[in-house]
Amino acid sequence: MEKIIQITAGRGPAECTWVAAQVLKKVLEEAKENQLETNVLQREAGQENGTVASALLVIKGKLASKFVQSWVGTIQWIGQSSFRKMHKRKNWFIGVFEVESLQLKTLSEKDIQYQAM
Repeated sequence: MEKIIQITAGRGPAECTWVAAQVLKKVLEEAKENQLETNVLQREAGQENGTVASALLVIKGKLASKFVQSWVGTIQWIGQSSFRKMHKRKNWFIGVFEVESLQLKTLSEKDIQYQAM
C-alpha cells in the first residue's frame, strides 16, 4: 500500500516551520521503526536554518494506511519560541494531510486532434 502525506506549517511563523521540521524527522523515524519505506518527494525550506515550510512524502508498506491515519490532523507544540525569546505565545500549530494519489491517463497518438488556426 502507498500513501502520500503533506506536512505543512501553512502561513505560520518561524516557530511553526521548526515544528514541521521536527514532525518530519519523527515521521521518518517512526516509519523506519515500523518497517515502512519512505521517500521525500518535495521539501520546501523555511526562512530559518533547519526549518521546513512544507514537505510531501510517500509512505509504502503493509501498514502504511494505519500509520498515516495516526499522524493526519493538526499538531500542537507547546513551548517557548527559540526565535523570539520575549514572545508570550507558547502554542504553535502545523497540519498533516493525506494527499490523494493521481492516476494519470496514458494518451495515444490517436487521441490527439491537431487543428490549424
